[in-house]
Amino acid sequence: MAAMRLSVSSNRAGRGLEFLARFLNLSGSVEVAKVAGDATEFKSGADVLTQPASIAKALLGVATPPQTSMLGDSAAIKAQAGHWISQAMREDASGMLKAFDASLALSSFAAGPTFTVADAMMLHSLQADIAEAVRSGSIADFPNVVRWALVAEPTAKAAALDAAALPESLGITEPLLRPAESAKALAELLGNVPVAPVVAATAAPTAAKVAAPPAAPAAAAAAAASSAAPSTTPANTGKGGKGGKGDDAAAGKKAAKKEKKAKKPAAKAAAADVSPMAECDFRVGRITKCWVHPDADKLFCEDIDCGEASGDRQIASGLVGHYADPSELTGKLVLVAFNLKPRPLAGFKSAGMVLCAATPDKSSVAILEPPEGAVPGERVTVAGHEGEAAAPQRMAKKKILEAAMPDLIVDDGLTATYKGIPLMTSAGPVKISNQIFAGAQIA
Repeated sequence: MAAMRLSVSSNRAGRGLEFLARFLNLSGSVEVAKVAGDATEFKSGADVLTQPASIAKALLGVATPPQTSMLGDSAAIKAQAGHWISQAMREDASGMLKAFDASLALSSFAAGPTFTVADAMMLHSLQADIAEAVRSGSIADFPNVVRWALVAEPTAKAAALDAAALPESLGITEPLLRPAESAKALAELLGNVPVAPVVAATAAPTAAKVAAPPAAPAAAAAAAASSAAPSTTPANTGKGGKGGKGDDAAAGKKAAKKEKKAKKPAAKAAAADVSPMAECDFRVGRITKCWVHPDADKLFCEDIDCGEASGDRQIASGLVGHYADPSELTGKLVLVAFNLKPRPLAGFKSAGMVLCAATPDKSSVAILEPPEGAVPGERVTVAGHEGEAAAPQRMAKKKILEAAMPDLIVDDGLTATYKGIPLMTSAGPVKISNQIFAGAQIA
């Protein structure tokens, strides 16, 4: 008997883990047993795991060779992969196809620019939904899923240790993505979202990578025109005279000046393209102490552990009236807008902001809730919006947080999102527990 045993039920989590065991070709090392009820369990020696997402990660580690690289190569990708692994095994899958399509609007794959095991699990989880959408014709409502599936299917088959685990085809074909009559129609269908090229299948057992998306149509046309145009630079014809070394030197200086001038607007254009969310530094914190501001009856003052060597941060929050007593907040994990300039609030120097959700009339306000297991000090990630955090002075001058806020929303599943993409920690998405905050603004 195999030293490791995976017990799976017939629910969605059980089916997902059974698929993953086949995908990783674990039949020789892990015994898979069907059990009644909803219990799912993975035993390896004295260790027992019962959470489906944890079991999935453990199975990657016991594959031959280990496939942990299929979780991604950065903290942001791993966090997003973990989110979609969990979603793939969620029992209530209603609305998942729509949510996944929204997430893919800015991403080639489930977790970012790279194929991960989350893509394989979503292919398996959504196969019936996609097949039904293809049959009914509603697949046109999910253009990002169409584009993803055309790339993810061959990539998953190349990455699988047992390709037979995957369905033969989801029924998605090229014409669903690329109307033959017009390249413009493709751009309109995808809303100018960059499309990753299909990767040729290989026998590599590790996660396949996709090349950078092609340039936007206008940029590609400009590049093509540039390459097709005849050169106007005179050839080097030898010493002296036109085309000699003297002319080359002069031409070189002129080119250097032009390049220098061009850099400034190019830098400005690049800065303009940066998502405001990429410059926001949202971090997990834990409230270690909370008290009512002595001179402001609507403010709580908090000491918050944000993982800094210098000690806890002090932040003031307008939460009096929404929490009956400071003790309700003590010990809670919170989400902190970290890179803001300190400012005095009723004489109390507040070094950041605790992010909350609020109903439209502001009658109810509650803190966002990072999952237990998230580490104080870790930066929250949003797939497709990664970047270097702006300095506090830039945050204030350019009003970057204010620019991001209209797109910070609690979705119908009570997950904190930016443009529909979950705010992720290493332990999963940031959420809120009260249903009244579905659709609420985050501020």
